[in-house]
Amino acid sequence: MRGLHLLIELARRTTDERRGSLGHIAIAKAIADAALAVHEETVAKESTIATNDSALMVTLREWSNHTSRARAALKARRAELVQDESIARDALQSAFVDLKRLEIARDSAARQQRIVASRSADNQADEQFAAMRAFGMPQNPKLA
Repeated sequence: MRGLHLLIELARRTTDERRGSLGHIAIAKAIADAALAVHEETVAKESTIATNDSALMVTLREWSNHTSRARAALKARRAELVQDESIARDALQSAFVDLKRLEIARDSAARQQRIVASRSADNQADEQFAAMRAFGMPQNPKLA
């Protein structure tokens, strides 16, 4: 049973670690979403300014190429985080299932030990009763 308790503790720590990793990924994903939103807002503002100023229209194409690459990088990072989040969620689920299996095994083993102890106590009581009868000892009328 001692080994099972150690395995359960290890599984709990693994589950907590996986939960923490998932939380960190969720934070990183929120930051990536915010960065993408800020980027889109900046692009919209700069485009509006450039369309109203003919001098800026000349640089708009170069700037537009740069912003497209930046947008693609931000979207790629977000997609990577979504994939990491899915993997982390699966790992957390697996760790949780392992933890529950170990806890069920522990509970079953404890239940089995209680049953064995109860049977042993019953057998011991039966043997004592049989010994009392064999030696002609007075019997308790309530038991007879």
